[in-house]
Amino acid sequence: MPNLEFFEAAKQLVAYARLEPRESRSGTSVRGRSSLSNTGNARLRQGLYMTALVAMNWSPIVAAFMIVCSRKESRR
Repeated sequence: MPNLEFFEAAKQLVAYARLEPRESRSGTSVRGRSSLSNTGNARLRQGLYMTALVAMNWSPIVAAFMIVCSRKESRR
């Protein structure tokens, strides 16, 4: 991965890593939840995923955030 100073904006980093959501569309309707596209840098995506897993297991702040997010999901 290039130096982060190479990117002028966060959108450029997202575009490089291809972490933008992919929507399923059929005409004018949007169905289901969006998911990440698999066309990006797989090693970068794997590194971010593994880092997030470690943070969820070992950081009390991230664990509390995940509890709040799961409560919001259950209300939908």
